[in-house]
Amino acid sequence: MPSALGDIEKATGISQSVASDPGYCELKELEALLTKVTDRVIKYVQECRESGGQAGPIPDPSVLSQMTNTHTPTGYGNGADGVLGDVDLILKNSIKTWNQGFVHKLYSSTNPIGVISELVLGAINNNAHVYSACPINSVVEIEMAKRLGECIGWDPSECGGLTCPGGSSSNTLALIAARNFHFPGIKENGLVGSGSEGLGGIPLVFTSSHAHYSIEKAAMAAGVGLSCVVKVPCNSNGSMDPHALDLLLTLAKRQGYKPFFVNATAGTTVLGAFDPLDTIADVCERHGVWMHVDGSLGGPILFFPPPDSNIDDSSLTPLVVGSLDSLRAGLRRAESVSLNPHKLLGVPLQCSYLLVRRGMPWLKQQVSLKASYLFHDDFADYDIGDASLGCGRRPDALKLWLAWRYYGDRGFSQRIERALHLSSLLAEKATSRKPILHVLKTVPFSTSVSLWYVPPGLRHLSHNELMKSQDLDAATKKIHRMLLQRGKVLVDYSTAVEHEEINNLALDAQNPKGCNDVRKIDIRPVMRHLPSFLRIPLNSPHMEESFIDEIVEEIEEVGDILFK
Repeated sequence: MPSALGDIEKATGISQSVASDPGYCELKELEALLTKVTDRVIKYVQECRESGGQAGPIPDPSVLSQMTNTHTPTGYGNGADGVLGDVDLILKNSIKTWNQGFVHKLYSSTNPIGVISELVLGAINNNAHVYSACPINSVVEIEMAKRLGECIGWDPSECGGLTCPGGSSSNTLALIAARNFHFPGIKENGLVGSGSEGLGGIPLVFTSSHAHYSIEKAAMAAGVGLSCVVKVPCNSNGSMDPHALDLLLTLAKRQGYKPFFVNATAGTTVLGAFDPLDTIADVCERHGVWMHVDGSLGGPILFFPPPDSNIDDSSLTPLVVGSLDSLRAGLRRAESVSLNPHKLLGVPLQCSYLLVRRGMPWLKQQVSLKASYLFHDDFADYDIGDASLGCGRRPDALKLWLAWRYYGDRGFSQRIERALHLSSLLAEKATSRKPILHVLKTVPFSTSVSLWYVPPGLRHLSHNELMKSQDLDAATKKIHRMLLQRGKVLVDYSTAVEHEEINNLALDAQNPKGCNDVRKIDIRPVMRHLPSFLRIPLNSPHMEESFIDEIVEEIEEVGDILFK
């Protein structure tokens, strides 16, 4: 029977003489693994970037289940050779986000400094809940929040924020903090213990009909409930209508409800629309409610280049620097903002910030429990975990900090400008292919294009007729499935609602049409569900302009195969 050290030698390739020294053993093991894995990662990225390479295809889950063989070894593990084989398996069967054909989601690949930042985080293995466990990254996280707030236009000496595990978590923390602020007794007594009378009315949340579903999830987590999330109608571009918001808030207060939170969006998930932030801020101030901006997608568009940057705006396209003053002014007036640098800025997944204008002391006041075993007074201002809804935290801010140091204001600004430029090119190209392709709409400042391939048998239909076609809906899903199978261009499909003109809603704050309860106003009569369409985000820094033609050609070729 082999000795334990003999088993280790067999598993790792390290001799028994050095294996008896754990420190030396680990160091050499790390060095060997890093060298071998680095070679594999470089080869993977190179293959992703090669001309003619593919982003997919997407394999069947049952096939992957057989490949991965998740049964863990009962004795010593498989060692370096075995695990390196596992790494090869993962790289071979992962979606190739470094390939320009990956236009499936709102993020793309990371970049060289992003890979390095993840390596550093894995090496230091720090926990950013208290300063004493994560000193330098706690400072980085706090300073990055202040810098982001300064870019928005807030006072850096007052504002603050922290990273959260995704934009949905940032939105949830914002809503819970706003709830506790507007209803101080709820932190101790809860919704049930406080009762609607003790709260001054049933709490209500307002968000647009095109907003991300995380606001509804946050309402569930906060105990507010889905029935107390009021959906505000949008205009034809998918932006919240501030007049409808004003009417709904007025109606809610007259009916004895207690509105406390309005979520506005800077870059909706599907259309990429921006709500009219400055006008919404006027409405929120008039009604005394918390204004949160979900800028998970489009937030960086509003503050890159930053106001204090030395970048000459004339070097950037008018699309980036023009017509943004009102949106920027509204963002400055928000109480809280969610941002996802892992989307438009290319920081590795995940990196999400919640920023609060009133700063970290205010946020801690709303959610802190001051667990004495962990949070002490020595560095309380830097104990970030006390302002979160959890405990252990990965120091994700390091990834943003290194990327910002690496690329600077200009690098981030040019990345955003290019995404907007590519989006504009694709919209123009697809529009020129009508009636084969049909573009949903061109939304200002959106980095996504939504379109349909129209089968030959439907090309005689008018726009309104097409928008009611179930055949068009089915065609999109078939095209999407074949695109994933082919793997050259990975796109997703989505759907959306399209509203009639808002003045047709005929909301009456004293006597709403057809209903006396603001929570039950049915906006469905003034909207229609569109047929499923292909949604194509243009966020990849690797995409060449010529590939826009290839996207169009691939969609048309697949459509022709299926429907001609």
